[in-house]
Amino acid sequence: MQVALARVYMQKGALDKARTQLEEAAKDPQDYEGNALLGELLLKAGVPTEVAMEPLTRAVERNGSHAPSRHLLTRALLAQGKLPEALKQIDAWTADNPALELAWRDAALVYFQAGKLKEAEAASAKISQNADDLEVWRTKALILFARGDGRNAMSALEKANKLNPKDAETFCEIGNAFVRQGNSDTAVKAFEAALREEPKSVCGLAGPLHARPVGKGKPAPREVLNQLITRSTNAWEKGFLQATLARVYLVNNDVKAARAAVDDALASAPFHSVAHFAAGEVAKREKDEAKAVEEWGKAAELDGSWSQARLSYADGLAKQGGDAVPKAITQYEAVLVIDQNENDLARVKKTITALKKQLAQ
Repeated sequence: MQVALARVYMQKGALDKARTQLEEAAKDPQDYEGNALLGELLLKAGVPTEVAMEPLTRAVERNGSHAPSRHLLTRALLAQGKLPEALKQIDAWTADNPALELAWRDAALVYFQAGKLKEAEAASAKISQNADDLEVWRTKALILFARGDGRNAMSALEKANKLNPKDAETFCEIGNAFVRQGNSDTAVKAFEAALREEPKSVCGLAGPLHARPVGKGKPAPREVLNQLITRSTNAWEKGFLQATLARVYLVNNDVKAARAAVDDALASAPFHSVAHFAAGEVAKREKDEAKAVEEWGKAAELDGSWSQARLSYADGLAKQGGDAVPKAITQYEAVLVIDQNENDLARVKKTITALKKQLAQ
C-alpha cells in the first residue's frame, strides 16, 4: 500500500511525500519493489547517482529477477562509469532471463561502452527489428559505426528519426555520423537542429566543437565545454566533452591543459573513440609519435567508420615506414570508402599510389 500510495504521489508531482512512503516501505527486510521505486524517484529528482545506488542494490539483492531493479541499477552503474560492475550486472541479468528483450537492450549499450563490440553486436541482434524505442536504434547505429558498417548505421538512425522527427539526441547522432564522413558543414547543421528542438542539449552545444574545434568565440569554447562538463552526470558524455575540450586547448596551443583534459576523458570513458583520438592529437603535440599512433589506432578500432581517426592512424603508420606501410595502405583504402571530403580523398589517392610504388621497389 505504501508503494501504491507513493506512485500516486509521484504522478501528482509530490515527490517529498512519495519519498517518505518509499523509505518506510524499503525498511521491510523482504521489500524490493519499494527500494526499486525509491531509487527511480531519486534518479528522477536529480540527486547524485551514488545516492540512488543503495536502494537499487538492495532491490536487486532481494530479487534478481525484478527487471526494473536490474535496469535501473545497470544504468546507474553505467552513468558513473563503473564498467566492471555494469558488466557483472548485465551478465547476471541476461543469464537469469535470456528471453527478456529489455535485458539485451541494456546489454548492447553496456557492452558498447565497455569496448566489447562483438558482444554488443550480438546483444543488439537479439532485439526486435520492430522496436519502437529510439535508444535501441541509436545504440544499434553506434555499434554498427564502430564495426565499420556505416551504411546500415545510417539506416538505423533514419529509423530513429522516423519514430520521432523532433528528437534532439537523434539529430546529434546524425551530426556525429557526418563528422565521421568528414562532412563538418552538414554535421553542424544537424547539431543546430538538435538545439532547435532542445535549446539546452549538451550534445547540440558541444557537437560543433567536436566537428570543428575552435579556440575563440563568444562565449569562449573552453568555457562552454567546462560548464557542460560540470552539468554532466553521465561518464560517457563527460568523456566526450573532456576530449573535445582537449582539442580546443590544442587549438589555443595550451598543450598542458589539453593533456589534463584528455587524461580526464580517458578516465571517464576509457573506450570512447573520441577520447583516444584526442589522446593521439595531444601525444603528437608532445612529440611522442609512437604514442600518437597507438592512440589513433585505438580510436580507429573503436570506431571503424570515423575517417579522421583512420586517416590520422594511416598517416602515422606511413611515417613509421617499413612493415607499417601495408597497414597504412589498408587504413587509407578504408578512408576512401568513408570520407566525403574532396581534399582528403585527393591526398589519400596520391599517398596510396606513392606507398604502393615504394613497396614495389
